[in-house]
Amino acid sequence: MLARLGVGTNLALRLRANGFVAVALGTVLTFANPGPLAREGGIGTDPAPFAEAVDDNCMVTHAYRAQGEEVLCEGDFSGAIQSFAEAIRQLPESLIVYYGFNMTDPLRQRHARAMRAKVDALATHAPKDGATAYLMRGALGLWSGDFQGAVQDFDEAIRLNPERAAPYHLRGAAWFGAGNWQRAIRDYDEAIRRDPEDAIAHYSRGMARFWEWDHQGGIEDYGVALDLNPNNPVIFQLRGFASGVVKDHEQAIKDYGEVIRHLPEESSGYYDRAGAWLMTGNANEAIRDLDAAVRLDPEAALNYYQRGVAWHQEKDFAKAMQDFDQALRLNPEDPHAYYSRGMVWHDQNDFERAVADFGEAIARRPEDAYLYHARARAWLRKDEFDRAVQDFDQVIRLDPQDANVALAYLERGRATWLKGDHAQAIEDYGNAIRLDPKAAEAHHVRAFLYSQQADYDRAISEYSKAIEIEPADAVAYSGRGGMWQRKGDLKLAIRDYGEAIRLQPDEAAHYVSRGLASLGIKNYQSAVGDLDQALLIKPGDAAAHLIRGLALDRMGIQDRATADFDRAVQLADDDVTALRQMAWRLSAGPCGVRDGRSAIKLIDKALTLDSDPFLHELRALALIEAGEFEKAIEAYEAALATSEPPSGSSLAPEGARQTLGQNLQRALIRNGYAIEAVSGVFDPVTRQALIACVLSGCRPRLGIAACAAESVPPPSRNLQAALRSLGPPEVAIEDES
Repeated sequence: MLARLGVGTNLALRLRANGFVAVALGTVLTFANPGPLAREGGIGTDPAPFAEAVDDNCMVTHAYRAQGEEVLCEGDFSGAIQSFAEAIRQLPESLIVYYGFNMTDPLRQRHARAMRAKVDALATHAPKDGATAYLMRGALGLWSGDFQGAVQDFDEAIRLNPERAAPYHLRGAAWFGAGNWQRAIRDYDEAIRRDPEDAIAHYSRGMARFWEWDHQGGIEDYGVALDLNPNNPVIFQLRGFASGVVKDHEQAIKDYGEVIRHLPEESSGYYDRAGAWLMTGNANEAIRDLDAAVRLDPEAALNYYQRGVAWHQEKDFAKAMQDFDQALRLNPEDPHAYYSRGMVWHDQNDFERAVADFGEAIARRPEDAYLYHARARAWLRKDEFDRAVQDFDQVIRLDPQDANVALAYLERGRATWLKGDHAQAIEDYGNAIRLDPKAAEAHHVRAFLYSQQADYDRAISEYSKAIEIEPADAVAYSGRGGMWQRKGDLKLAIRDYGEAIRLQPDEAAHYVSRGLASLGIKNYQSAVGDLDQALLIKPGDAAAHLIRGLALDRMGIQDRATADFDRAVQLADDDVTALRQMAWRLSAGPCGVRDGRSAIKLIDKALTLDSDPFLHELRALALIEAGEFEKAIEAYEAALATSEPPSGSSLAPEGARQTLGQNLQRALIRNGYAIEAVSGVFDPVTRQALIACVLSGCRPRLGIAACAAESVPPPSRNLQAALRSLGPPEVAIEDES
């Protein structure tokens, strides 16, 4: 990115290729301007002849100087330094003035006249200036990346002439190149103190302050430099970049506009302004600028890449793909283009191609964690959970303390959960919370996982922590209400559902949940009121009609109850989701709602429409509620025999099986068979014990205290009548009413 700041000289490219990115930016920008040396020579703006300052009486010195010039022009920095050093050794006070600039970049050509004038002035006014000789040898060392040697030469120049601004300025550039921003700033301070009108020193100090993380200070220095030299596009480009970093994108757009005004035939200003437009979400303006950049520089892969990003932001996937393809034709080794093209495939749900492109990016940048993160998400969408976990492992390995690692743990937790490894998932979510204590989502999911293990106390604790983080989280209140309901504390459940309603009054599910809990404590009037509100928000909700019918039935309002039951059955007749939801309420709801026999009829109807294994599981819950343990076990085994997860589910087969087993355990615990539940699900001993219990005539023992204090009401005759339209149940159960 830095190499695009208007300094596209061969010298900059050589330095960048050798790892000297900072010096490519700092020193080339410094010397691409009239600079402190020119100012000290009293140079005007008129062109002057390009003169070589030669001591005619010292042919040996001249020979070494000429040799240095020749090898410098060939790009041999080391050889040039050796030749110039020998010239200084022969005659320490001689003036070495030829810098060997490559005048190919338009921005540097803009300053060529001043450079020639500077050289002429130095030759005229300082033919015996030893300080200048050290200064210029130091400059060559600086260009080649020999920062230590450059600093030593600038130290000597300062010793010989301590009041001169130039050696402080250039030593600051050497410290900048070495990455010592604080020393660079101190030297630029000294240069500015001696020559406060030097715009270059101000914006050079601005760069050092920027890299020292004093971004605002850097922007202030760029402003002073522009006050002194408002026609320098380099400074506008630097301030535009810095403004973008501090998210002042409007200022960045203005500054890049100035770069374009000064250099309308250069593509870099359009490219950078497009980046600022993208940061403001204005992809259309970005595309217009990138069209101009492509026209001016059709061989620059970055222009196509950036335009592809803009088209992607506009969700024009076809055009984004065309630009990324072109970027890769021009630069087939660009990992960013592979990554971005992979994101386009991902957004089109083509996860196979997304994985392939992310893999190409990783092959070129194997230490970039975000590439593994992207591929892990694609594996997750392909239901390849082991591979997703492996890539999330790489994200965590590469930078275990990075802020994004909390997200990696969060998403790896999802992968391990879908694999069926709930213990590892809980650990992963715990690590996400450790790295990001404000990760409310992690508490939400851990609460769900604990609920899957029937550990309702821990689930309640997790929901409570989520509420502490986000007090307006209606979903957390509703979830905690569900856990209180599972524990049988319906009054606390009603309280939490009430908070959920206060925070999210337009969500019908909250009213249904509170109505269900009110039904469980025989507060039928409140239950009917909540169900009325739920049906106003979501008319046609079969489960809401069912529950309101149960409340009305308990109140003795038979005609309305019958109407609700009939409506519930009518709505759910060919709707598997509605049938399943109604059956779940009847087999796992509060005590006053449970009706295993009615639930069986609903499930049997659903099984004629779908073979989802969770329907077999739900049938087993209903059979447990009805006391048919042997048939319940058979229903669970039928569910487990299905290797595929339920329709539309993202659960892996092993995850589906584990979830089924945990649901059976919860049902056993709820009905008083805690010992059998914890001793193992479906092991031969447990199975035989349950069958023996059923054959000996024992009935379910309700494990929840609230249910033990009252008998579950018998099935409603009105509900039974409504359910007859669904057909006879496969399992005949004696009517106890």
